[in-house]
Amino acid sequence: MQTQAAQTSREELSLAQWRNSCELWRRQCAEPEAEGIFDLRELNPYLLVLQEGQSALPHLARLEHEADPEVEAFGAMYDAINESPREAAVSLRLHPSVDYSAWREFLLNLGFQPSTVRQIAMGRTLANVTPSSDTELSVDQVEALDTVGMAQAMECNGEAFGSPPEQRRFFLNPRTVDVYLARLEGIPAGSATAAYIDDTVGIYGVATRPGFRGRGVASALVARILQDASGRAELAVLDCQHELVSLYQRSGFEVAREMPTFTLLAARR
Repeated sequence: MQTQAAQTSREELSLAQWRNSCELWRRQCAEPEAEGIFDLRELNPYLLVLQEGQSALPHLARLEHEADPEVEAFGAMYDAINESPREAAVSLRLHPSVDYSAWREFLLNLGFQPSTVRQIAMGRTLANVTPSSDTELSVDQVEALDTVGMAQAMECNGEAFGSPPEQRRFFLNPRTVDVYLARLEGIPAGSATAAYIDDTVGIYGVATRPGFRGRGVASALVARILQDASGRAELAVLDCQHELVSLYQRSGFEVAREMPTFTLLAARR
């Protein structure tokens, strides 16, 4: 039987991960790099990120606050999607504290379907962070003026995720996140970013180049970020697909919750 302490811990981690990711979208979408790629709209209780480029990704909607299903608010959000210049599917992710059953019924009636991709929020405290063990990998934070290192980190991201150059510049923006680069014998092997919001560090975009998988690149990146964050934050959070949970558990993270996501095919005009 789960203890109340464990339940509270998971709830705190879930909320910390949610706040960190929402605030990071705000931070990044306020930068010039968002122009022509993402357009953020705040339509309480929804935080809506509209796609503007040629990406195959859907429009992203987040129920930012705890709220009950409400047709008028949903209609305003949906109207904003229909007014966007680009037709795309909609991916709606729910706040950690909502009444899931009520939202599920509401969204199914509107034609949404539960996502088949299981996305997991994870977190850990930064007390007792274990120093990185000796490894043949070196991991460094990339300075904003290090154009070579920044280009290498973006190349790792592009090879791992298939992201186009404009999205790499958006997500690996040194004005919004700390950028890290892993090298194996001097060769760029992977990258990741860290976003500090209040007392929480969010770890994003952990990318390993295809030819370097199975060499501990992701673990080395996470270990370095945790080490740096231990003097600046109290919690570390991330989200990942279900099959990667064990990877991050080895770095001390625990599952906070499964993140309910619903999708709707391209908005009808």
